[in-house]
Amino acid sequence: MLIAWRHAAWVLWRYRGFVWHQWWHEFRARYQGTGLGAFWHVLQPLTLLLVYALVFSELMASRMKLGEQSVSYSPYLCAGLLAWNYWSEGLSRGTQMYVEMAPMLKKIRFPRLLMPVLVLGQGTLQFGLFALLLIAYLAFSGAWPGWALLWLPVLWGVMTVLLMGASSVLSVLHVFSRDVGQLVGAALQWWFWLTPVVYPLTVLPPLVRDLMVLNPMFHVLQAFHAVLLTHRAPDPVHLLVPLGLGVLLLAYGGWLTRRQMRDMLDAL
Repeated sequence: MLIAWRHAAWVLWRYRGFVWHQWWHEFRARYQGTGLGAFWHVLQPLTLLLVYALVFSELMASRMKLGEQSVSYSPYLCAGLLAWNYWSEGLSRGTQMYVEMAPMLKKIRFPRLLMPVLVLGQGTLQFGLFALLLIAYLAFSGAWPGWALLWLPVLWGVMTVLLMGASSVLSVLHVFSRDVGQLVGAALQWWFWLTPVVYPLTVLPPLVRDLMVLNPMFHVLQAFHAVLLTHRAPDPVHLLVPLGLGVLLLAYGGWLTRRQMRDMLDAL
């Protein structure tokens, strides 16, 4: 396992120029022909944050309990959406990455383990911009997270490992059955409401609360809430569960990809 991770790190470092080039090409293609250009990348998360901060601060003015602390609803919602938007967009794109990038796969030789990395560029940029805007909002409202912000890159890394693992498995299945992409889209809608993004955990019955530990995104959101809202280090369990699952899925996805690659190229 350690050798495999060292090889993956070596491949990523060796092909870093190729990865940056693909990210930049996708970024330019996305906003080519638009009047505001790359400013849309800032305007979209800014609009989203303003809507949630202003509208929900009026509709949900009361404070809610989060552990031993009380927090406003708007920061709670924005912290949850920061994590969920990165997850849902990344999983949707990751599931379709081989089909979406089929022409490049057939023309350019490069390590296939880079595929999940290539499709996460735009989502990572959106995550970073939304995080910066949310941190500015928290500071403006007198809720500066302080040193706990140092955990934010760690949380992004844990979620990225989970994303890459899930994408590496689902993307192979999607090549042979395009229904998989539709099922993932439908499952994400259900998954959103089965995860405490827009509601606090305390509103759920005790049995449902106990079952929530089976949801990897529950652990991710709990970690984000701890860092951004209660300004403390996340519980190690909330890091190890999604990280461990992501590592297992990455290992299985890598094996599945190597085994099926020839048939996948024929199917594409």
